[in-house]
Amino acid sequence: MSNKLIDDICSTLSSIGLPLCTVELASWAVANGIDSAAMENLYSLLKFADDKRASDKAEDLRRKSRLPDDYTRTFESFNVDRLLEKDQKHLSALRSLAFIPARKGVLIQGAGRTGKSHILQAIGNESCNQGYRTLYLTASDLKRRISKALEKGTEERLVNTLTNYSCLIIDALDKEHFDSRQSYIFYRLVDAQLTRLRPGSMIIATSKDLPLLADHFKERDYFIATMDRILEHFTCFVLQGKAFNGKPKDVVMLKLI
Repeated sequence: MSNKLIDDICSTLSSIGLPLCTVELASWAVANGIDSAAMENLYSLLKFADDKRASDKAEDLRRKSRLPDDYTRTFESFNVDRLLEKDQKHLSALRSLAFIPARKGVLIQGAGRTGKSHILQAIGNESCNQGYRTLYLTASDLKRRISKALEKGTEERLVNTLTNYSCLIIDALDKEHFDSRQSYIFYRLVDAQLTRLRPGSMIIATSKDLPLLADHFKERDYFIATMDRILEHFTCFVLQGKAFNGKPKDVVMLKLI
């Protein structure tokens, strides 16, 4: 039997929490007269079990992520034909989620119906597939959580809770306004997420250019501090061009006579 098959079986065993070195596995196979065909069958079974384990974990992470139930918003379903070839490569690089272990943020900016939410949800779904704890919030969801924490005096707990997610997604930031105290908590959240020691990232979408977001934060000093963090630690993807006006999914033609 090949060394590659032995290596593959050991790698799969390790993945499902049953570490075994190649020498131990090879010795077991020889001692028990296991031929190559039997080892191939063993590998097939272990691979099936490992794939199911990963799938179940991804589904559990997705269920807890608050991502919309529409799982069709993935990188595969994004219409890349709308992008230039060089820009398609940038989108493919985004799919790797390399920004999570690098602890860099991602800002998606663009007019309405240019695909911002699709890309955010695609990142969220891919993050779950790769085993990262993920949370998807709209700006309204975040504002409600901040307001409730301020009422109860648990704002630090809120910041700690949200920064425990490896992939924290905030959609439609420009759809809400934050008062002075809420602006401070938002700054704390951005700062804590980007300065944590563990792998993690914050992904934000907005329809407005960054300077125009100043009107959405009552406390200008906190807004400037937040923008400084974003400019330093975020990669900005700007979606330019016409809004996508797709055809309705269900069309019934009624011809009058």
